[in-house]
Amino acid sequence: MSKRNNRPTADSALAAYNLFQLRVRRGDYEQALTDLQAAINNDPLRYTRHDINKYPIERILGAGGMGVVFLCQHKLRKQRVVVKCFWESRQGPAEQVFKEAFAMAEIAKDYVPMPLDYGYADPIQQQRAFFVTEYLDGAIDGETWLKQYGKLNLADGLQVAWQIANGLQAALAAGILHLDLKPANILLKRGSNHAITVKIIDFCLAQVATPLQQQAASQQASRTQYSLLVGQAVFGTFDYGCPEQQGLEQYGKPGVQCEVFGFGQTMKRLFSGKQPRHCRERDLPNMSALRDLLFECTEVMPTNRPASARAVINVLEPLIKTGDQAELLETDEQLEAVKAEEKTMKSINTGDDNKAEPVNADDYLTWFEKGNELYRLGQFEQAIESYDKVLQVKPDDFDAWYIRGFVLGNLGRYEQAIESYDKALQIKPDYHNAWYIRGFVLGNLGRYEQAIESYDKALQIKPDDHKAWYNRGNALDDLGRHEQAIESYDKALQIKPDDHKAWYNRGSALDDLGRYEQAIESYDKALQIKPDDFDAWYNRGSALDDLGRYEQAIESYDKALQIEPDDFDAWYNRGNALDDLGCHEQAIKSYDKALQIKPNDELARNNRKLALKKLGNNPN
Repeated sequence: MSKRNNRPTADSALAAYNLFQLRVRRGDYEQALTDLQAAINNDPLRYTRHDINKYPIERILGAGGMGVVFLCQHKLRKQRVVVKCFWESRQGPAEQVFKEAFAMAEIAKDYVPMPLDYGYADPIQQQRAFFVTEYLDGAIDGETWLKQYGKLNLADGLQVAWQIANGLQAALAAGILHLDLKPANILLKRGSNHAITVKIIDFCLAQVATPLQQQAASQQASRTQYSLLVGQAVFGTFDYGCPEQQGLEQYGKPGVQCEVFGFGQTMKRLFSGKQPRHCRERDLPNMSALRDLLFECTEVMPTNRPASARAVINVLEPLIKTGDQAELLETDEQLEAVKAEEKTMKSINTGDDNKAEPVNADDYLTWFEKGNELYRLGQFEQAIESYDKVLQVKPDDFDAWYIRGFVLGNLGRYEQAIESYDKALQIKPDYHNAWYIRGFVLGNLGRYEQAIESYDKALQIKPDDHKAWYNRGNALDDLGRHEQAIESYDKALQIKPDDHKAWYNRGSALDDLGRYEQAIESYDKALQIKPDDFDAWYNRGSALDDLGRYEQAIESYDKALQIEPDDFDAWYNRGNALDDLGCHEQAIKSYDKALQIKPNDELARNNRKLALKKLGNNPN
């Protein structure tokens, strides 16, 4: 009797598993799961990633440098759970390996999903570790949020930042580190009250998996069956890992400041929608204290970062509670309007609020006129009270609801403003300006999809409203739908070809798509209309830089610096462009200018040292 040949089955299992890895890397999760199940059917002992009898797989939720995440059914409890399976992990008794991860349920229960189970797919060899947590229906990770809803607005972002910082503080107080904080490890869910709740996932699991620097070193040393997938994911994680976490010994050992760095990079991404290494101050909300905090958190030198998560919370809390309109309003136009109205109020108001008091409370016209006068004087709260009096008597008064919404918007009370516009539009559904301003307010709340719907309603009524087309483009751009945004900007520019902001934002959207030549053409149009637009000159230089046209990039940076001579980024990028041209001495001078503005910036200091080395000089 001939010996049975098992080789084809083993080869088929390995081939299926290799396909699983390739497809999961590409994000083709449905087909990847089919391949994994084929590998398991052929060789369950080798390729099963967790206890699939207890937790049958429904689908793949995601994959990264540490492992792959499955949505599963708990077979006995008939409930959905999340199972994270690690590519490689520490060995040892499972209760020791997962001790800290499980402890997080008590330490920071408000900020982490509930852990349920852990173990090894191969308990004898202690291989293929997995970790089980509750499934949070409706919650999505930060990267998915950016794709679906766009970047966070100021109010939402501050609340998200506060919750993340509190979760970190609870863990750090117990001596526990996350060490892999990034948007993909932040779950966000908007509740019925529109508030966003935050859960931090993968707490302590970075210690279960192979550390980043070991993974990176292993990529150089060997090619395991996991290396192709891990290698790609580690690169992305490095955007959020601090220098000391990446094995750069001169910065010391990983510790608390790693969490502060990861927090800063994560919030830069969520606030700007850009990769943190490309995020500039101008990409963040117009709140100087917040910008300073995030850039301090992401300093290269650990000693230059806030000392703890508590220090971060201490900065965030006053920002959340502040009633200072100048800090909370997000557009220069709104800020200038409020300042002008405050000036008018001071020059006109005599302090006698009782002169306009009506004799008859039922005289709604008197209340309406009083509301208008108070609004003109900048006394917004009192104006709202007057409009409320009108609406008690005449609840179908369109003008009272409409202007009340406008006043609430000036106060930053956007949710109530939308309610007022909705009431107004129930009375006059064809009033295009109410739809337009409603869209603008929804945009301030970061509810971009609804904002677009409002702009569309306004444009059905008044198709030649260039402002509606322009702001519709902005909302689409914030959602990352750059092609559609460009179409909206084009519509706005057909109606008003001299709108320099539309040209500029069109260029920025083209830039995000990597269409640098067209982006430069748009920036040129903006600069023909407004030659002193710093951002247009700067972004034009950046696009030229991306095209390798360094001499023209330098000319653009020079124009930008004539307008804002103290801009660090323009001097720094000018130095990089000069260095790329081989003009090392001039590059050093540019880095020196940048370092006069930010003396502790490690990137500028390192690039200056490299330029000195190229000249044959020993850096100081």
